[in-house]
Amino acid sequence: MKGLVAFDAYHISPDKGLGIFTCDNKTNLEKHIPVLKDFFKDYQDRFSCKASIETGIVNEELDYKAYK
Repeated sequence: MKGLVAFDAYHISPDKGLGIFTCDNKTNLEKHIPVLKDFFKDYQDRFSCKASIETGIVNEELDYKAYK
């Protein structure tokens, strides 16, 4: 995905996880949300699970990995 800066995945508990996709700007993020929704719709169907997408802004001063 053009503009994707980083992807981090975390295993939170036996049945929960978290994936964080970091894009270089809001335009690229909004452009790729439909692609991510399609990917996770397929994932939900195959594994009988629920996925949700939330957006936010990374504070570069607080996230040492942002844009580096």
